[in-house]
Amino acid sequence: LKKGTCYHWDLLVIAAINAVLSMLCFPLVHASLTHSSLHVHALADVEERVDRGQVHQIIVKVRETRLTTIFSHVLIGLSMMILGLLAYIPAPVLYGMFLCIAVTAMFKNQFFERILLF
Repeated sequence: LKKGTCYHWDLLVIAAINAVLSMLCFPLVHASLTHSSLHVHALADVEERVDRGQVHQIIVKVRETRLTTIFSHVLIGLSMMILGLLAYIPAPVLYGMFLCIAVTAMFKNQFFERILLF
């Protein structure tokens, strides 16, 4: 499967909507952007190679990512049907879960690694 221009238009539309919502102090369109580099890295086949005593990870192949995006958006939409059950989850539990996800994902991000090197 080859990605056409729709993949990039999708990113542009999400970025524009999130920019407007951020300026108006509203929450983002959805909690996780599945187009992130961490999502793509999770779907990649990585090969480790040793060069001069250092181990380098090289991405060999990235699996198709459009299906996971569709499934995540469908599941976000289906969560509207169980809002009554979600109300029983205390807010600090959700904040802790999102904080844990953010901290663990931060150290796998190349941008954050470059900031630490700086």
